[in-house]
Parts: sequence; C-alpha cells; structure tokens
Amino acid sequence: MVYPILEWLLRNAAGLKKRAYLARYLVKVEVPGEFMAEEQIGELHQQVGYTVGVYPEGYIMNNKMSQNTPKSGYRGVHLPN
Repeated sequence: MVYPILEWLLRNAAGLKKRAYLARYLVKVEVPGEFMAEEQIGELHQQVGYTVGVYPEGYIMNNKMSQNTPKSGYRGVHLPN
C-alpha cells in the first residue's frame, strides 16, 4: 500500500511541488466578523482578496518570462517583503 503512494509522489514531484508553492499564496484569509467592523481591517481584507485573485496571472506571466530569457542567472521578479 505504501509503495504505490510513494511511486505516485515521486513521479509527480515537480507538479506537486508547484501546487504546494502556489497553495501558500492562494489561501483565502478568514477574518471573524467582529474584526471586519473596523474599516482598516475590511480594506486590508479586500486587498488580500484582490491579490489572491490576480496572483495566478502574475505567476504564469513570470514563468513565461523566465522560460523565454537566457539562463544567465535570471530568476524572475524579486518583490521585497
């Protein structure tokens, strides 16, 4: 039972690694209602929702750009924290 699962994991490691990376940035943040009453919290929640919505497009575009550039150390766009 364990060996077929390990075989599947190892065969799909690249795709699973990408999915795990993207999952961190695509999780919607749930904020309790009592905190949403504050204007700043509501605005931040909307900004996070928007960013989660547009992140996949930027990720895809960045991957296409990095595939089209020579491998001379280019690693995509670095955004500061």
